[in-house]
Amino acid sequence: MEIQELKIEQIPFFRICLCFGLGILVSFQIHWNYAYFQGLALLILMLFVLLLLFWMRKKSRKLYYLIYVLLFLLGVLSLAIKMPKEKVNLSKTLIYSGKLLEEPSRKGQVLKSKLELNFQHLPSGPKPMDILLMATIWDKDSSIVHLHKGDIIGFRAKIKELDPAFNPGQFDYSKYLNGKGIFYQVFIPKDQLLQVKIAKINRFESWVLQYQERLQMNFRKFINDPSAFQIASAITFGYRSDMADELMEVFSNTGTIHVLSVSGMHVGLMFLLLTWILKPIDRLAHGRKARYLLILCFIWFYALICGFVPAVLRATLMFSLYLIGHWRARVVLSLNTVFSSAFLLLVFDPFMLFDIGFQLSYLAVIGILLFIPVLQGIYYSSQIWINKLLDLLYISIAAQLSTTALAIFYFQQFPTFFLFSNLFISLPSTVILYLGMGLVVFSMEGIGEILGNLLNECILFSYQILKYIDSIPFSSIKGMVIDPNITFLCYLGLAFLFIGFQKQSKIFLCTLVISFVMLFAMVLKIRLDHRSFRGIKIYNTRKELSIAYINRAEVLLLSTCDSPQHKSLRFSVLPDLKKYVDPKDIQFASLKVKNENQWLHLYDDMDLYIQNSKVQDHQASKILLLRNNVQLPSELNASMCILDGSNSDWYIEQTVAELKRVNRAYYILKDNFAYVWESNQDGKNELNHIKGVLGIR
Repeated sequence: MEIQELKIEQIPFFRICLCFGLGILVSFQIHWNYAYFQGLALLILMLFVLLLLFWMRKKSRKLYYLIYVLLFLLGVLSLAIKMPKEKVNLSKTLIYSGKLLEEPSRKGQVLKSKLELNFQHLPSGPKPMDILLMATIWDKDSSIVHLHKGDIIGFRAKIKELDPAFNPGQFDYSKYLNGKGIFYQVFIPKDQLLQVKIAKINRFESWVLQYQERLQMNFRKFINDPSAFQIASAITFGYRSDMADELMEVFSNTGTIHVLSVSGMHVGLMFLLLTWILKPIDRLAHGRKARYLLILCFIWFYALICGFVPAVLRATLMFSLYLIGHWRARVVLSLNTVFSSAFLLLVFDPFMLFDIGFQLSYLAVIGILLFIPVLQGIYYSSQIWINKLLDLLYISIAAQLSTTALAIFYFQQFPTFFLFSNLFISLPSTVILYLGMGLVVFSMEGIGEILGNLLNECILFSYQILKYIDSIPFSSIKGMVIDPNITFLCYLGLAFLFIGFQKQSKIFLCTLVISFVMLFAMVLKIRLDHRSFRGIKIYNTRKELSIAYINRAEVLLLSTCDSPQHKSLRFSVLPDLKKYVDPKDIQFASLKVKNENQWLHLYDDMDLYIQNSKVQDHQASKILLLRNNVQLPSELNASMCILDGSNSDWYIEQTVAELKRVNRAYYILKDNFAYVWESNQDGKNELNHIKGVLGIR
């Protein structure tokens, strides 16, 4: 099959989206204030006047360049409008009031919600503010049940900057929130919640929430197995907030997690089903228009019951543009449609550019549209049924090809059996989606029970197969680390690969192969460096103590946490240790150092003494780790002192002053990055010694 050459003139929205997106990226790097903002607005106004002058004088060449510059500056402005432009007092506890922008989520004794800060209340009067915060409210007795989206709360608290990631490989929650326009956080004890003003009930929002709750209740009623219920809710509506970690891990490891997010695939399947059901309407006068209008209304209703989450909004808008184009001119889904939908979403919310789901979903669609013709040109059969199977295979390859580098950059793992997993799950996920929508429509007794039982069996069968694939050795390569430069080079290589196939240039393709081999060698070197690492890492797990002894591809994790599945270890420590060894091969030992001291000989030139009690039995060691505000030993033999998160701020301040007085090196682990010590020695014997001391086989 001949590959049709793609010309940049065919996708004008690519250039529009590129200029606008670059403006957003530049704006994100600027520390905005009102003077900068006013200067930018004035510059845009001047350029707009200049644009009108060029248009009146018909200077078309200069006109195009000016339009692109103006689009770039409009991208800068779109984000600048939503960025904080005033300094926040971070040194004092003050009284504020603000509006809850989302329904608070409760986890145990903690309520979390995005908060728009409106006023700072001073003795001279309220001072207007416009800053987004992540608000955390401590509610020990779970008595706060009346807070909802739109409520205005008054509180006394101290605003803080977001904490960065304190450990290597740890998910950077602060960067995640920055990408949503949130740069500060506030912790509000329940007794400091001064006032709550209940928002007026929005009848439409209230109806949507009640309808969503009713749908969830029906699913829970007719789907007996809890795991099946969670998977059905995720595939049908994209509800993943209550999904078990074990389920998420299986889908993630097999490369099929995309089926749990409502995407263009889900909306496309809805379109196919509705087209088949409503096809007889075409026989009526204006029937085709009526069919498209009904389908358009339904997919937006579907987006509504999914809560207009970004993933659903992306898919719905993209498919709506496709439907309108197909309705008016019978056009197929094109790159121009994809980039136009991306541009509209970025105009609506420029922070979407930093959303991982936004990046991966658009890369997947772009990859499919670009590389499907290339793959079909390499091989395509004369048999229709074989081609349908090949199309499924090619879609999976194209989507994986375009998203792999970014997925590895973010999640540091690669599913080796993604082709088989995606080919297998494509049919069951379609059946689950259709049965799920059937349960939405027919939720009465009898039919609901039949659909619920079918969903239950189909989901459990599919999940067991995926679980088996996940259990196969090397089904997922974890701990793959690539930096932004390598990620960029990967996508540059993919662009050149596509151009090479279009131009049919052998020299070009050979150069690409060599480049990809070099990239693979760079990634392999990084992985080998991690596998040959020997040293100690003392992680920042707040009041808990976590130490990893790493000797090549063998890891011993010592922690005061009760198991490796403890929340502090799963999110702060294990993401880093995946680089050195498979998580299931990590050896774990619980440190019993709550009220006693412990000495560990780690290497010939490295030993560690953990001091928890006030008893002056300090042994000579290279590193002394002080915990729980313990008194500094009178005879300080250690060459390095570490103070972790179990110590109070006043104790750290006093101890640091004393260490400076005696000219002794120190490291404050509390609110700082993990302590890393690398050794040139082989620590096999020391590892066995530590196991013996701790009673590990």
